[in-house]
Amino acid sequence: MDVETKEIQSRSNETYKRWTKLLSAKHIKRSETILVSGLKIINETLKRISPVSVLLPPKFEDPEFFSQIKPPTLIYQLSTELFQSLDELGTHAPIIEIKKPKLLTWNQALDPDGKELLLPLGDPLNLGAAIRSAVGFQINKVVLLSESASPFLQKSIRASAGTTLTTPLFKGPSIHDLDIKCMALDMSGDDISKFDWPKSGRLLVGEEGLGIPKNLDTKKIKIPLNKDLDSLNATVTVGVALYEWTR
Repeated sequence: MDVETKEIQSRSNETYKRWTKLLSAKHIKRSETILVSGLKIINETLKRISPVSVLLPPKFEDPEFFSQIKPPTLIYQLSTELFQSLDELGTHAPIIEIKKPKLLTWNQALDPDGKELLLPLGDPLNLGAAIRSAVGFQINKVVLLSESASPFLQKSIRASAGTTLTTPLFKGPSIHDLDIKCMALDMSGDDISKFDWPKSGRLLVGEEGLGIPKNLDTKKIKIPLNKDLDSLNATVTVGVALYEWTR
C-alpha cells in the first residue's frame, strides 16, 4: 500500500479512546465528529465530503478506495482487535470519521411546513429506517424528539442507507412537551384508508412502548390489523402511513 498511514496498536492510544466514545449517543451529542461504516455508504459520502480520518482494518488493499482519499485526511492502520471493537456492524471494511452534520432548530409554534414527521424512536435501527422512508416519500421535515436515538450512530446511519447524513434533520422537544395539533398513529383511531389527509400537517409516531401522550390534541389514525395482532413494528407503520399520505 503506497499510502502513508499511522499505526495504532494500543488501547491506551488517545485517538483510539476518542473513537470509542463515538460509539455512544451521549458522546456523539457533544462531539464534533462521528464514525461512518459500510463501504457503500462511505463511497457515497466521499463523493461529497473529505473525511477527518480513515480507520483501516489490517491488510486492507483497495487502490480505488484510496484514490478517493485526499490530504489532509489522516489514515490510521489499526490492529485486528482495535478495529473490531470499533466496527460495530462487522463490515470488515474501512471506517471514516467525518464532521457531524448539524441538527436544525424546529419551532412547534409555527404552522406546518408541508408534511412533517415527528419521531421519538429510541431504537437506532427503527429511527434510521423511518428516516429512510421519510426521504423516500419526500416528507418536508423530519423532527427528532428528545426521546429519539441519535441519527448519527452507526446503526442509525446504516438503517437509513446513509440518509441521516444527507437529509436536513430538525431537533424537537420531548413528546411530552409538545403543544400542537397533529395526526397520530394509534390503534384506537380511524381507519387509515378512509382518512382525508391534509396537504400540510404533522404526523406523530408514538413513543415505543408508551404510545401517544393522552393530553395531546391529536387526530388518531389506525392501520387495521388481524384481530390476533395488536401492533406493527414502528418502521412498518411509518412506511404505510407515509405511503398513504403521499398517495
